[in-house]
Amino acid sequence: MPNGIKAELDQMFPYEQDAVRELLNLIIIEGQTYRKSKPLSKVEFAAYWMTHDAFVATENHTK
Repeated sequence: MPNGIKAELDQMFPYEQDAVRELLNLIIIEGQTYRKSKPLSKVEFAAYWMTHDAFVATENHTK
């Protein structure tokens, strides 16, 4: 990353859904992107994001 933090891209697993949905809902509430009228429920999130390949970026703590 430009700030020097090492990141790792990986497939999003079902156990990560709640955390990713919460982060996405924060962005939706801000209203800057993702033109949605309201935050996504668990069912709505799964229907949109989990029906195809989805990925997450995480901080890589290895040196």
